[in-house]
Amino acid sequence: MKTDFGNAALPSSGRTVHHNQMKGLLRMCRNPDALRRSPLLEAEIVDRVLISADHAGVDDRLEAIREIVEWCIEQLAPVPVDWSEGIGVEDPFWHDERWARYLSVRVGIVDPLPVDDRPPGVGRTSALIDRMGLTGKRDLYRLHHRALRDLTRIWGNDLQTATAVQMIQERILSNRTNAIRTCRDVWGLLGIASVFHRAFHRDILIRMARSEHLHGISKSLDMLVTRGCIISLDGGRFLMVPEPVKRYVGLDQKPEIGISRHHQAAEYCRHEGRLPDCIRHLQVARRQQEACRLIKTHWGVLNSGCEFDELIGILTAFDPSQLDDDSMLHVLALKGSLLIRYGHLDAAREVFSLTVHRSRKESSRLLAHIFLGHICSRIDPDAAERHYSFALNHLETCPQLTQFLYSSLGRFHLFRDDTETAERYLTEGLTAPELPHLSFRSVLLFALADLLLMKGDLNQAQAVGRELVVYCREQSDAHLTAMALGMQGKIFMESGYDDEALVYLEESERLHQQRMNRSEVSRILGYKARIHGRNKRIADAVTAYGDALDEAMRAGGLTRDMVELHSELARILAVSGDMNAARHHWMASVSKSRRLGIPPPEFREMTCENMPVPDSPAVRKAMEWVERHGSISSAELGAIAGIGRTTACLTLNRLIWSGVFVRHGHGRATRYRIYSNDPGPGLATESHRILAIIRRLGYATASLIARRTTLSLATAKRRLAELVRHGFIIRIGRGRTTRYIIPFNAG
Repeated sequence: MKTDFGNAALPSSGRTVHHNQMKGLLRMCRNPDALRRSPLLEAEIVDRVLISADHAGVDDRLEAIREIVEWCIEQLAPVPVDWSEGIGVEDPFWHDERWARYLSVRVGIVDPLPVDDRPPGVGRTSALIDRMGLTGKRDLYRLHHRALRDLTRIWGNDLQTATAVQMIQERILSNRTNAIRTCRDVWGLLGIASVFHRAFHRDILIRMARSEHLHGISKSLDMLVTRGCIISLDGGRFLMVPEPVKRYVGLDQKPEIGISRHHQAAEYCRHEGRLPDCIRHLQVARRQQEACRLIKTHWGVLNSGCEFDELIGILTAFDPSQLDDDSMLHVLALKGSLLIRYGHLDAAREVFSLTVHRSRKESSRLLAHIFLGHICSRIDPDAAERHYSFALNHLETCPQLTQFLYSSLGRFHLFRDDTETAERYLTEGLTAPELPHLSFRSVLLFALADLLLMKGDLNQAQAVGRELVVYCREQSDAHLTAMALGMQGKIFMESGYDDEALVYLEESERLHQQRMNRSEVSRILGYKARIHGRNKRIADAVTAYGDALDEAMRAGGLTRDMVELHSELARILAVSGDMNAARHHWMASVSKSRRLGIPPPEFREMTCENMPVPDSPAVRKAMEWVERHGSISSAELGAIAGIGRTTACLTLNRLIWSGVFVRHGHGRATRYRIYSNDPGPGLATESHRILAIIRRLGYATASLIARRTTLSLATAKRRLAELVRHGFIIRIGRGRTTRYIIPFNAG
């Protein structure tokens, strides 16, 4: 039977495999040509077990497939087995029922009995049935079916784990290195190469190999490249060792030899100007104090040239027992600043909470309390106040943290609108001592600029903004510089200098884009959108707000900024007359504010005064008719305005959405009248209460009305439907997303 291994039958992930497909795969393992044509070579699981997926050829993928299949079959055995060991004719487990499924697959499909192990003239299937003591082919096929079912489960579950992937990689590496493990020169050269974290120059490998008195270096290197243990780059000038090889070789390397090699690698990286790699090698070589000094001296360069994950990895690798108090305080402060800077508040809070409970150093605990206060200032003000109180009571133990504490306290009181206390702390912070090699002056200047903006002292705010930009540029910190430029742009925006503001904001956006800091890009785009909206450039404002929301969503997490962006975009869209989009973004802002636990924005505040009442000849004639006759129908509007019934209905519905008209009746008896805040005595008392709730909350759902009143859910839905029918409220969405709101310009 021909087995279909097309993309429809076998997804690229390789997770879903049916029995017949599995059987076809097992048979393909005996035929390299058939396996070479199989789309399974491109499956995700094959990419995961490859030693180096970026440099793998067809032969590497064939090897990976075979090892995957052999590993899966070995899982059928009741005890661990080694595939490389053959199955002897006299082995006792041939008649053991526990081994039946394993043998039925291995010997029955993948690795058949050779001719020498079969009686003359007997086929391999008959020989297998006789060897296992089965009664016939039916028993063998039943075993096949059960084994294939188990293999399908192993393929879809057990094979997907990281442990399984690592085990298969080790099998592949074991096959490749069996012949060279006993060769001191080749294995030693691979051990030296495995020290490096990234690509390295070929010459440094040769120099380090000569220092260990290895021979035949060029020949050994060619052998390792041929076996895929070392990757050759740039025509052989640079080399790289895949991560699985590093792990595999590291298991066999003596610690003292590894330390010596890391010493040499650190000196090479220092000479080449590769600071991150030099610091990592120094950490492994137990020279952590020296590594910390390099970080203190070159932090600006590291922060501008390294990715967030790499920097956090370097800072996390430090061992507190190998650092003095000041150095450990420095490392802890840098780690916390990075986590907060990139929005990882939960991770930062966990780090400093552990420091508070586990650290024996008073200075580290004090710094952790200040950072916890800094983190909790917006999300948990009560907790922030407790942390700041502890820091104030123990400040004498580490006066170098005074500037950071006062700047953070000033920022905290700004959030609470206590400008007098904030100004006092920030003023004292300007003259407070700083932590050596680590200044928190930027935090102080940012908070001071916000304070001056709140007070309306725009000239002084501009001066502080200029000082902030100069200071951040002196620190050679690209992230801080981008933040400072954004702050200066915000100050000019508040001062009314839109052209100057856009220059600073665009430069800040460019720097944040380079560092992929999406949350800050979103904030900058929001400022630019506000400027466009203020200058009546509605299309530019809508585009900027949309881009800001896209960046905020890519950044991940739910923030207040997203709520503000949705509400501001709803305001702009309402002004432009795009009512459907405005409703969508307003509902998004309400939903996100509920999830954050903050008060939802008032839709009327965003739209009523800005919502244009429709203006057209048909609208004017409808208004004149209602003033004279009290009400109008769609047929009457079509007759007096000379428009079709559909256009008349759309015009009247737009007047309802704008809060000008209200609908009475339904079907052909529908009439439209001027909207009134007072529904009058015609509605039930419950309907009046429902209207009051919706006016107070901005929107409501049927379940919310049922909770706020004594009505059942069914009655609440009937009353809401009645209010919709009469035009006092508007229904948005369907099913569980259904919301009811007051028309936009309704008083």
